[in-house]
Amino acid sequence: EAMAAALPVIATNAGAAADLLTDGRNALVAPAADADALAAAATRLMSDPTLRRRLGAAAQTTAQRYEWTRVNQTFAAEILQAVGEVA
Repeated sequence: EAMAAALPVIATNAGAAADLLTDGRNALVAPAADADALAAAATRLMSDPTLRRRLGAAAQTTAQRYEWTRVNQTFAAEILQAVGEVA
C-alpha cells in the first residue's frame, strides 16, 4: 500500500521483498537482521528529498503491476489455461 501511494520503501532482503524490490531502484534494501544498515537507509532517505521522490515514483510503478484487477486477470487466465490442458 505504501508503494501504491508513491511512498519510498525501506525493507530487508528477506521474504517476498527480495522478489519485488531492488536496492536503489524502487526501494532501499538492507540485509536481513542488520539494524545498522536499516538505520543508515532511513537516515539516507530522510536527508535526500530527491531520492525519496524517485524511489516513491518507482515503487508506485512496481505496485501497479500487482494491482488486484491485474492479479485477478492473470490468475484467471492461468486457471483457464490449466483447465484447458486437462480437458
